[in-house]
Amino acid sequence: MTPMVLNLGGGDFLALALLAAVLFGPEKVPELAKKLGRIVQFLRGIANNATDQIKAELGPEFADLKPSDLKPANLINMVIPAETQSELQSMRAELESMRTSLAQLQKDTAGDVRLLADQVTETVSPPAVKSANIASDAAADASSSKSTAKPFWMTT
Repeated sequence: MTPMVLNLGGGDFLALALLAAVLFGPEKVPELAKKLGRIVQFLRGIANNATDQIKAELGPEFADLKPSDLKPANLINMVIPAETQSELQSMRAELESMRTSLAQLQKDTAGDVRLLADQVTETVSPPAVKSANIASDAAADASSSKSTAKPFWMTT
């Protein structure tokens, strides 16, 4: 297994080495390179230990497990048989068509409800609408009237 190191090419490494030489000085660059190598080695060890632990906990049927296999899509392909996956795909397509038809039904129903609301509004008698408007105007007048009492220092 060859790990990919951040997709850096030779030119990138050269630019980083020149930058490190300018920032830290040429005498400290070898020390920093050794420290960086130790850090990378330590991180690889942690990753390998984690992979080994996952393999041990999953059991012998996953002995050839790779970290890329832990992606959900890859894991599903490993665990669920192909015929079951095809059945699931057909069920998913059927559910999607049902969702589309339900969305269309919802749109149609919303249009019918608006049409019924308009018809109800048209059938309401004008005196009832007029009395409702009068009542709402009276309530608005009552809420808008404010006290005109003067503060105590302005009273004579």
